[in-house]
Amino acid sequence: MNISIIATDDSHRHAWDSYIYGRSDASFYHLYAWRDFYRDVFGKETHYLVALDERSQIQGILPLVRQKSFFFGDYMVSLPFFNYGGVIAENEWVRKELVKTAISIRTDIGLSHIEFRDKQPFKGLPVRQDKVAMWLDLPDSDDALAKSLGAKRRSQIKRSQREHPTVLKGGIELLDGFYGVFSRNMRDLGTPVYAKVMFREILSRFPKQAQIISIWVRGKPAAAAFLFHHRNITEIPWASTVRDFNAISINMLLYWEVLCESIQRGSTRFDFGRS
Repeated sequence: MNISIIATDDSHRHAWDSYIYGRSDASFYHLYAWRDFYRDVFGKETHYLVALDERSQIQGILPLVRQKSFFFGDYMVSLPFFNYGGVIAENEWVRKELVKTAISIRTDIGLSHIEFRDKQPFKGLPVRQDKVAMWLDLPDSDDALAKSLGAKRRSQIKRSQREHPTVLKGGIELLDGFYGVFSRNMRDLGTPVYAKVMFREILSRFPKQAQIISIWVRGKPAAAAFLFHHRNITEIPWASTVRDFNAISINMLLYWEVLCESIQRGSTRFDFGRS
């Protein structure tokens, strides 16, 4: 097969997404709209590579975003801020050709390295093994979920429910409440927090996939989660609780609501993220 690797100039936008939707191994972050997000919100330099056959049909893709960091230098990531990215390809040969092209671009620009956030490691390239992804296969009902949790966790959830919490589910209209909890928690942990505009842009650009769940107790925000729903998977990239409510096991209630929402949306797998 004759394959050519090119850096697309947006002309393959629709074909790119059609290819991604046809691949079970592609993540939500492989959708082309994320390129606009990186460029518009952060002003990032992007290199979106496509492998084309002799009929100009896509045989593989690799999204790359340039990152400049005081700690890590000038490098490229597929993809920054999130857990997944990397190469999607029809076979191992195409996969290797996309990686070779990425390495050539890195050399030409003079970057320090590339980080591929693939689920499968590349032979011959160094692999980080300090992080794991945690998934949960979901049952088909809330009742089945409750039974699977065990008596202790059910008791913790009921402890929060006795406070008559208000559970809100929505989108951009819940951003202020989410960000208040999230930014406070990051501050307490001594961790730099993403700007609110980042979350606003995600909610605006992905209104069907992005969702916020917020829990209020005694008129105050107590917990909040930011979710992505894509195909049969729900992912929770960000979640926080207010320490003042730890005694009532507010984190258990938050995850109970999140898991129930995932089941109701038809998800069969829940992604807790990397750790």
